[in-house]
This record gives sequence, C-alpha cells and structure tokens, in this order.
Amino acid sequence: MSLAWTVFKRLLNVPALLAHVDKVKRARVDGSTDPELDLYTQIFRNDFLHSGYFDPIPDPETISFQSLRESTEAYARLLVARVTPGQRVLDLGCGTGGLLAMLKAAGAEPVGLTPNPGHAEHIRKAQPGVEVIVSGFEALDMAKYRGSFDVVICSESFHNVPLEVGVKNVREVLKPGGKWVIIDYYRTRIPAYNRSGHPLQMFRDTVARHGFRMTEEIDVTDNTTPSLGFMHAWASRVALPTVDYAAGRFLSRHPVLDYLLGEEYAARRARVRLDALDPKVFARDKRYLLQQFGQ
Repeated sequence: MSLAWTVFKRLLNVPALLAHVDKVKRARVDGSTDPELDLYTQIFRNDFLHSGYFDPIPDPETISFQSLRESTEAYARLLVARVTPGQRVLDLGCGTGGLLAMLKAAGAEPVGLTPNPGHAEHIRKAQPGVEVIVSGFEALDMAKYRGSFDVVICSESFHNVPLEVGVKNVREVLKPGGKWVIIDYYRTRIPAYNRSGHPLQMFRDTVARHGFRMTEEIDVTDNTTPSLGFMHAWASRVALPTVDYAAGRFLSRHPVLDYLLGEEYAARRARVRLDALDPKVFARDKRYLLQQFGQ
C-alpha cells in the first residue's frame, strides 16, 4: 500500500482524526506530555533536566555523553552544597526528580513541585516517600504551604513562572529567615533572539521590592553554555544533514510526493536556523547566574 493512499484513508476517517486532535490538545493542557523535557531525559539518561555545569570549561566538540551527564550532576551539587541537613526544601520545578534524590541523600527533607503529572508519577515510583506537589507555582495552595520551607530551590525553572506572583509566592512559602537559591538565565539584551528568561534588571527590582536581599551571585554563563555548544554541533553536523539525506532519499523514491512537497521542503529547510543553540548568541543576549537571597 502506498504512503499517499495510507494518508488519504486516514484523512477520510474524520471521527478518528478529530479524536486524535482532541487527545493531543488535552495532553498539552494537562501537562501529561512534555516533549522538551522528555528529549532531555533521553539525551542525559538521568533525572536531571538542566544545562549542566562544566569546570574546567571544555571545547564543546570534546564533550562526550558521559561528560554531559557528569556536568548535570555537578550542576546539582552546586545547589545541594547550599542546603543544610535537616532543612525542608522545596524544589520548584523539580523535573523528573534528580535533585530531589541528591537532596535526600544529603540529609535534607525535599519536596518537589511540578505541573506535569507524568513527571510526578515517575518520581513517586523512583523515590517512594518523597512528597511531590502537582501544581503550577502561581496556583499553589498557600493556605497549606505558607511558611513551610527553610529553602526554596529553583534550578533552571523560575523563568517559566510569572515574575511578580512567583517572587511573592517564594516569600510566602519560606519560613522566617529562610533562603532562596536560584540558578537560571536572564535576558540582558532587549530584544533578544530568544525571549525566554526574565529581564535581569526587572528580576532584581522585583526581588528587592518583595524584601529579599542578595547574599551571593556567581556568573556561571561560561560554565553552562558548553552543553549548548554540544547540541549546536550535533544539530549542525549530524541531525540536519541526516534529515536532509533521509528527505532527499525518500523524495527521490516517490516522484509524485517530490513534485508536491519538494519545493516546500527546500523552502522550509532554508529557513532553519540554529541560533537558539549557539553559545555566542546566548552569551550576547543573556547571563546565567547562581544566586542566593535571604529575607
């Protein structure tokens, strides 16, 4: 059976098509699927979903999958080192739970928070007894969690939280004298190629307005961007050439589809840019900072 005939038959099955569209939309809304985080899990092969920390700083072309995995563990150790055994810690945006496991092993009492039910279920199976809250931080039940934590940790997660309510809620969930440890990237150039990340000065102003005082700030941009360089090299030298090869081979074997889709594919391929993975573009537009704040 030809591919064209298979596609045509599936298009004719309108009820199945509509049901599939509805299923995909619901999965996006309820957070039960997260392709980006799932991709990182496949790449790193552990339960860390952040950039990684490299010291010494390598040439991205010398990075192996092993050193990439080790860098994610080194990144987590930076955060664990700022927590004291016995402290109750909220891992805000806990991903698939790698930091929770390290915090528990270090003697802390970690609690994870994630809006993704699938990731929460993964953590509960892998780490029985660790509490995981399924919620967006901006919607957290403050009546239940106000003043509950000695430390709040955000590891490359706070840029996904609305700034004003996010800072306010961090203050709310901390015990008196508690601290906030955050490692994340911020925009220092407006407009930036990629708009992800809170503007740095706006973040600092908001934090100060809510009564936090900075006790530590370390610029780790150069230590975190090698992972971007690794992905940029793989995308430009392996992934895209492989896609081009596969597409060219496929279309050459299906002349009708080549006639119908070939020019459109070529036009779209010409628009592909990898600037979002370019460490130089990132460093031009953003700073990656490790910060601690007290009250």
